[in-house]
Amino acid sequence: MKPVSVKWIIHSTGGRFFGDPALLDTLIPNIVIDSRKCAGGALYVPIKGLRFDGHIFIDGARENGAALVLTEHPLEKEPYILVDSALDALQNLAKDYLSLFSAPVIGITGSVGKTSTKEMVYSVLSQKYRMHKNLGNLNNQTGLPQTIFTMDDSFELSIMELGTNHFGEIERLSRMARPDICLFTNIGVSHIEHFKTREGILKEKMEMLTHAKPGVKTVVNGDDDLLCRTPGALTYGLGEHNAIRAADVVDLGLEGLSFTAILPEGSFPVRVKAPGKHQVYNALAAIALGTLFDLSVEQMQAGIAACRPQHGRTDVIHTPRFTLIDDTYNAVLASAVTALDLLATAKTRRVAILGDMRELGDQGDSLHRQVGAYAAKTAVDLLILAGEYAAAMEAGAKEAGLGCPIFCYPDRDALEAALPQLLKDGDTVLIKASRGLEFEHTVALLESI
Repeated sequence: MKPVSVKWIIHSTGGRFFGDPALLDTLIPNIVIDSRKCAGGALYVPIKGLRFDGHIFIDGARENGAALVLTEHPLEKEPYILVDSALDALQNLAKDYLSLFSAPVIGITGSVGKTSTKEMVYSVLSQKYRMHKNLGNLNNQTGLPQTIFTMDDSFELSIMELGTNHFGEIERLSRMARPDICLFTNIGVSHIEHFKTREGILKEKMEMLTHAKPGVKTVVNGDDDLLCRTPGALTYGLGEHNAIRAADVVDLGLEGLSFTAILPEGSFPVRVKAPGKHQVYNALAAIALGTLFDLSVEQMQAGIAACRPQHGRTDVIHTPRFTLIDDTYNAVLASAVTALDLLATAKTRRVAILGDMRELGDQGDSLHRQVGAYAAKTAVDLLILAGEYAAAMEAGAKEAGLGCPIFCYPDRDALEAALPQLLKDGDTVLIKASRGLEFEHTVALLESI
């Protein structure tokens, strides 16, 4: 982070400073929301979360090296800055801090595929530019500010993923990021419990344009029936109506895929080494951004080939006994279908371990039945289910004619107790569920046995 003065922080937050006026010109080297990361004179911002109020850690933050703290109520010990809302102050700091830099910002949002698309775009643009991006999944109301505070003068471009599960969140994120380019991956049913309809999700996602810079360029998945209506957008996809499209797609299973990229100015071959048909869209999005930033064909090809799946996102892991497809980061209908398609390419016995998809509201039962039915369509050899909706997935699979053995368990603990007796050496095993089920522990178990 580029150091900022106490005076600058007061101005940005609109807070009241309590302390020695001689400190106003002191430079603060970092802004953090974790009291354990305050070493070196950081500013500590106490956020009220679902489980803890960060104000209870103010003393600990000072002990760990914080030079200054924000607070929503007066403190006995100075220095501090009194604000009405620590979260609002944090986001104002992020907005103003990012304005200190001239690097263009690429904003990415969508129902699924945000992070994998971000990583592909990052890999491609890194062939020419010094890139800044979200770390991990820091894409929400407190995560995006933490991402922004890692910006410095060395970066030439920034790519920021914007995530949401409630109305109004994307607008707040857009206010901080102020993107020059807005990329929309798709409009699915993720978090539909809160948005009610896909049109509601579209409305929320489009809020990214609210605080975009003048002259913003919009890039969308033109195969999405809602996004394709975006006026003036650069479109990518498989359909011939797209400005940037893929043809001659060859699915290489767990080894990735290849296709021909067709652009208005010509075509070229592409090799993607990350598995899953959805990677076609990720690569096309990266090519779209590559054209906007004047990358050569060779640079785009190299960047796509260099991209690998992140942990928990169709990450293929080879153990002495199994081939694991770790897709445990999250789950919605579209990503479950994609993961099952990938499993279907395996040449060995195909085992699907599936858990609940979350935040689906009154569509939960129906959507889980659809997952079970799709598992039947892809002809898995063994279906293992766990969670609240295991019965719904089982019913969907049986109704669709799946004839293989099906095992259902109430939770992950019961599932893991049974796995050693269910799996065989050489199995290819898909592990897929929403983050709440913590199936990454199941992956770790399978790696160890």
